[in-house]
Amino acid sequence: MLSARVASKNGGFSPEFDHMTLLVRLKDPWLADVGFGELFTEPKRLDYSGPQTDGGRVYRITRRPEGRLLSRWEGAKNLWEPQYMLSLRPRRLEDFAARCRYQQTSPNSHFKKGRVCTLLTWNGRVTLTDTKLVVTRGRRRIERPVKTLGEFDRLLRKWFGINLQSDSKQK
Repeated sequence: MLSARVASKNGGFSPEFDHMTLLVRLKDPWLADVGFGELFTEPKRLDYSGPQTDGGRVYRITRRPEGRLLSRWEGAKNLWEPQYMLSLRPRRLEDFAARCRYQQTSPNSHFKKGRVCTLLTWNGRVTLTDTKLVVTRGRRRIERPVKTLGEFDRLLRKWFGINLQSDSKQK
């Protein structure tokens, strides 16, 4: 388990333990991380700073004094966009407890600003928020608005198999 600090729009990074990623040691060290939004799904070589493709996107991991920087190529912007800075120092699960509690309870946490549900599929990802549904299949991305609570509930049932109506009746 490694700690990653998430890149912010202002050029800085979030606090330590904001995100957990995994180091897998085989013949070479690999970065594994399927829990960071719409990022890569196949492991990336940690000791290689060249481009690494995944699902039509390109990533790289560069060495910095403060750790390793994972970036994604954004062709429309013609730049490498930082995703997170990670340390190679091994961590324990309990090291992440305080920041996890913050993300779950603080009104300043982006996880508390609205609902989000995301699922990796065999050929892409499905993400549902209070305001939109995003379905990615290969290089094709379809995004559409979610206009009502009823529509959100219907999409949650369809894509994730979660029925909030039956759950609320059981309570």
